[in-house]
Amino acid sequence: MLNLFMGSGIILAGGLGTRIGRDKALLPWGESVILREIVSRMKQACDDIIVVRNTPLDSAIPGIRVVSDIYMQMGPLAGIHAGLTVALNDYAFVTACDMPYLHPAAIEYFFSEAIGWDIVMPATGSEYEPLFACYSRNCLPAIESLLLRGVRKIIEILPLVKYKTIAREYFLQIDPNIFSNINTPAEYKSAIEKAKTD
Repeated sequence: MLNLFMGSGIILAGGLGTRIGRDKALLPWGESVILREIVSRMKQACDDIIVVRNTPLDSAIPGIRVVSDIYMQMGPLAGIHAGLTVALNDYAFVTACDMPYLHPAAIEYFFSEAIGWDIVMPATGSEYEPLFACYSRNCLPAIESLLLRGVRKIIEILPLVKYKTIAREYFLQIDPNIFSNINTPAEYKSAIEKAKTD
């Protein structure tokens, strides 16, 4: 389906990277770092890009805004809240900074399917992908209500909003690695090898 508009893009880059032992957003990737790779891909489908992290970047990345969590130490849900709060568009595609196989066609499809919904999220059965999904700014009151109650799980928002799911298989047809993320040194090494063969 042809996308009719561009929305915002939110990259959550505030994780501590404890399992991999370093800042995942700044892992080397090609001739740059993984965050720059994701920004480059996102720019093809988003006209407003927000990086959410609570520490400064070592070097500036043109064409993005960097914001901090409003609700500290509340995990990715707080990152989504921070990004949506400053988003310039009604809809924003959200992804994590450790998912380098992002594809502009996937983002465009989300935006084309988003009108009339608060969240559009890939799912297979009870397996959801909340960090590879499209969120409306209409979600902000529900997200804030969860954060104020100390709720950190993103999936807890679903009963509070109007959402629909799209089969994960649709996105796997775009790229079989699209949902792959990097949490450990072994996963990083594997991702680098895959990138060399693409």
